[in-house]
Amino acid sequence: MILAIHRTITIKELRQKTRDRILNWNLFEVANKSSVDPQTSQNQQQSTRVYLILLAVIFLTFSVYASSTYKTKTMLTKIPSLEIIQYLQKMYGSTIVTCPCTKLSITHSSYIQLEPIFHQICSSDFISTEWLNVLFASNRNRNALSLDLYSFNVTAFIHFQTMRTMCDLVTKVVINSRDLFLASPVVSRQMLDFDEFSIQTQLALNHFQSTVPNNFIQTLEMFRGLAQGNGLVSAYSTNWNLFIPNMTENAVVYIRPQLYENCSCAISSACIQPSQPFLPGFVVGCMPLESFLRSTIECLYKRSCVDQMVSGADANYTPRVLNMSSRFAESESITVIVQQMFIEQWSSNVSYDSFFEQCKPTSCSYALVERHDILDIATTLLGIYGGITVGLRLIAPLLVQFWHNIFRKIRQTSSTLVPY
Repeated sequence: MILAIHRTITIKELRQKTRDRILNWNLFEVANKSSVDPQTSQNQQQSTRVYLILLAVIFLTFSVYASSTYKTKTMLTKIPSLEIIQYLQKMYGSTIVTCPCTKLSITHSSYIQLEPIFHQICSSDFISTEWLNVLFASNRNRNALSLDLYSFNVTAFIHFQTMRTMCDLVTKVVINSRDLFLASPVVSRQMLDFDEFSIQTQLALNHFQSTVPNNFIQTLEMFRGLAQGNGLVSAYSTNWNLFIPNMTENAVVYIRPQLYENCSCAISSACIQPSQPFLPGFVVGCMPLESFLRSTIECLYKRSCVDQMVSGADANYTPRVLNMSSRFAESESITVIVQQMFIEQWSSNVSYDSFFEQCKPTSCSYALVERHDILDIATTLLGIYGGITVGLRLIAPLLVQFWHNIFRKIRQTSSTLVPY
């Protein structure tokens, strides 16, 4: 019983001493305590409480704010292979992983193989030297009378010679443009992920494939306009016919335009009409180029039609007919085929591995975003503790003094009021 009472008294005394120590805690006391009056000591104790409250509020506020925000940690990794880059991009995202290239300028040819596949007409027997020689020999002894200009047999050599010239011209333009494209550089500051690489490469290929026909067609249309505007006379007299009314010493040579189905070549170089005898798809007209562009090659797919051509030319050479493996319809005009540069398709091989070998990054960096942990918060608080304590030691006494001044004014105002 006595021990229990003694223990209770001891605990009460300990609590009382702890309470008194907290209430009397003074962080602003001076070395010579005897020279400090009670009011100043009380102000110092109040300043201590204000200091501790402000310090706790600041630390608590900063801790809550820091724990709710994120930090960015940049990681740097050596890159020995493409597989590691792809793993990092898959793990953290391609927009986060950055792998600078050691070679900024990379040519298309280092990772792209590109070959055009032309329409079979440009490698067929119909533009071969043998076939053209047969048509030239058949036409050599014919008289270039106006009546014959409507005959396919007379204009056949012109037609297929134009086709061969057009195929050769288009092939050179396409190959030269292809070589320029492959030799052009691509500036890449960093290694692209596979999806972005595929998209950018395909866009470059599509732009190239659409640009080549556009440039060629613009040049061709300009030439056709110049031919009509300047009234050029065809060497085969298909648009203008030369004649001499009276064969005398001072005879004058006249020219008159040819007519095709009541269309005068003096007005338009696009006048055409079906050939005689009729062959599907073949037309004759003012200019060999115009009649060629407005024709089709549907006859060249049929053995019976080709045999009719061979018979009309008295030829001892029979060209092989075209097969049906084409993206162009049989009845498609040659104009459409020329606008597509006789290209059936582009054969391309794009190598992502070759692009990596050219880029050759030696390292990759990626940023990880995560919340601040307890250690980060504690380290930061310790770092700013010194500055905060200095500031609070200056502010706390001023706040206490400011409060006392306000309270003193309130009391003075209250004491001056006179009751009624």
